[in-house]
Amino acid sequence: MPIYLFLDLDDTIFQTERKCLGSGALHPAACSKDGRPLSFMTGKQQLFFSHLLDRAAVIPATARSLDAFRRVSLPFRHEAVIDFGGVVLTEGGTPDEQWDSAVRARVSAVKRDLHEICGAAEDFAKKCGLKLRTRIISDFGMDLYIVSKHDGSHPDDLECLNNYYAEHLSHPDMYIHYNDNNLSVIPCCISKASAVAFLIEMYSGRSDEAIVTVGMADSISDAPFMSLCDYSIIPGDCQLMKKVSEVSIVQRKL
Repeated sequence: MPIYLFLDLDDTIFQTERKCLGSGALHPAACSKDGRPLSFMTGKQQLFFSHLLDRAAVIPATARSLDAFRRVSLPFRHEAVIDFGGVVLTEGGTPDEQWDSAVRARVSAVKRDLHEICGAAEDFAKKCGLKLRTRIISDFGMDLYIVSKHDGSHPDDLECLNNYYAEHLSHPDMYIHYNDNNLSVIPCCISKASAVAFLIEMYSGRSDEAIVTVGMADSISDAPFMSLCDYSIIPGDCQLMKKVSEVSIVQRKL
């Protein structure tokens, strides 16, 4: 029975060095644009990932753009979901034509709104003196989503921008992803969940027998794509697990 595992990358199977304190020997997993090791796997993560590759078709499901995804050194051999689901890559690393055709028209319809929101976020950050980098992520000629990051020394600045969005951003065609040093505004027409659903249907059509699907991720915003899978795996110390634990605590209090 074929097993397909949809795997978020950052903070799920690897992370930056500052998040690996006390984890023993580290193994480079992704590099910066200038080629320096930037993200690392712990020994446990490396061993677990090796077991996953032996037993399942591992499908990345990441917010990373094509450029950032290519800087991941892990040996993926199948399709990949990148750009929060804005792009589905084939095994050969090219955009899936069917998915691209569907998404391209949808993101084109909200392109102007995306740029207006990005400009408003930049103006707000400048006005308030926030140390943030805000930009639109584009791939294959499509403007896909807005991402903001702090400079590493002012994490509260990102929370300030998030509060600004909550108070001033009311757009029926956009949603927010916020976890650690990543605050993104994403058109509702793209999502990891819709891309994973597309691939599950494709894999099911390829197989003469039932397939097993597994979702593995760390963010609350990943829950929709994980819920499409037969099983889910959540890292122990992450945003999504903390939310699950909060629900458990409330239930015990009742």
